[in-house]
Amino acid sequence: MTPECISSGNDKSLSSGQSITGRKQKPLPPPPRYHARVVRSNGTRTLLLRFGKSVRLLFELRFQGKKMQIKDKKAMVIGACDGLGMAFSKELLRNGVARVLMIDMNETLGRAQADRLNEEFGRNRATFTKCDVTKGSEFDACFKDAVNTLGALDIIVNNAAMIDEVNFHRTIDTNVTAVFRASMMGVQQMGKDTGGKGGVIVNVASVLGLEACPQLPIYSATNHAVIAFSRSFSQPYHYQRTGVRLMVLCPGLTESPMLENLKNEQFVPRPEELLEAMKEFHPQRAENVAHALVYVIRCAQNGSVWITEDSKPVYEIQLPDSLPTKEAY
Repeated sequence: MTPECISSGNDKSLSSGQSITGRKQKPLPPPPRYHARVVRSNGTRTLLLRFGKSVRLLFELRFQGKKMQIKDKKAMVIGACDGLGMAFSKELLRNGVARVLMIDMNETLGRAQADRLNEEFGRNRATFTKCDVTKGSEFDACFKDAVNTLGALDIIVNNAAMIDEVNFHRTIDTNVTAVFRASMMGVQQMGKDTGGKGGVIVNVASVLGLEACPQLPIYSATNHAVIAFSRSFSQPYHYQRTGVRLMVLCPGLTESPMLENLKNEQFVPRPEELLEAMKEFHPQRAENVAHALVYVIRCAQNGSVWITEDSKPVYEIQLPDSLPTKEAY
């Protein structure tokens, strides 16, 4: 069962010597003139940066105790055939979404997955559409057809991803360009300023988008890009006009066919070094990430970033919206 929305206990700030994903890291000295902390009072979360004796208000997020009802909504899952995409589609239907449209390149597997979901949840609850999201004109046409098929659009899950450190342009086209394109088309379709009712976009980005990964620099960089884009595109400058919430869900190591790429020199130089670095980590089940997705859709604040790893409950992390400025003394 998906937990109710709560305003405390699931968000974390960082302390010296702790990595952003909670993994052990060599202790580092604190920044010389400032530190970050989270302050909660009367249902309000405020991140403050302290400069010596002065305090600068960086941003304020108000938790209003409301949650989105996803029953009878129409959803689109992009990158729907792998372990995560299928788990996302199934969990959305299990929680009452009226229809899910699944987009992926693998037509044979995609149609089989949609048939499986229709057998479990009812006829025409899931529909599959083949599309190469790296081809702009094809993706544009596919997106429009998908909206027409659904009749409306309330939720988009951007899950298309790949790991290829050798032919890195393919990784950038899939992990960055396609996600940006889908998000912008989604905002245009659902935005209140263009006649829509508002909606939700969840961009899925690995936890490697929150820290450095020397063995996978391209993959890590593409996920950094998705997080930065999502946080920028969710700012009040956009949200007050569109009414579309954008959030980021960052899974840790998760069971997926894509993990096979990590063992192949065709995709990763010196894969044995990467596998050695990963040996202490155990993949979580895709279902754990799917539960986290539903929680984020229902409860997460616009622009927030969430981590789900080690099969533990999803939690929110606090990131500053700007770099601290040095005050003159």
